[in-house]
Amino acid sequence: MHTAILRGSDKAVALKVLKPGVEDVLTADLNFLFLASRLLELINPALERTSLAGIVEDVRSSMLDEVRLEGRGLVEGPEGPRFPGSAGPGPKTRLLVTCTN
Repeated sequence: MHTAILRGSDKAVALKVLKPGVEDVLTADLNFLFLASRLLELINPALERTSLAGIVEDVRSSMLDEVRLEGRGLVEGPEGPRFPGSAGPGPKTRLLVTCTN
């Protein structure tokens, strides 16, 4: 997360920049953790009472929501997503801009 002041409007904004491939790596890692937790529950049914897979799924869901920027202030442009009124990032960089005041 970064903060900035927009030129011309003096609005304070927060910027979230995601590097290319971050969502794919995070998804693969979190899917592996979920499958491993389910496997542990199958091997040791007593672990099912701890809801280990449920906890991992909750963490997985909330973390993936943080990297999915669609519908959160972005506009799709010919060169990739951009924030309304800005030049926007390149086609492989994802950027979320939100006003803080």
